[in-house]
Amino acid sequence: MVNDVVVTRDAAYFTDSFRQVLYRVPLGAGGAPADPALAQEIALGGDYDPSSTGFTLNGIDATPDGKRLIIV
Repeated sequence: MVNDVVVTRDAAYFTDSFRQVLYRVPLGAGGAPADPALAQEIALGGDYDPSSTGFTLNGIDATPDGKRLIIV
């Protein structure tokens, strides 16, 4: 279930509240979505705790420079 989105200079990132992944849709000229075949599913790692079950990943934001994502 896609729950939230953040848009950076080069992509839109979506959370999924029932799966431990993010979806990345690259952006093309003028911020339009690029070729749908380029969309990615990104498995979570780092400080994310995958032991949670049920409804998770309810928010996403990017750092001001757009180089890191913060999810909750």
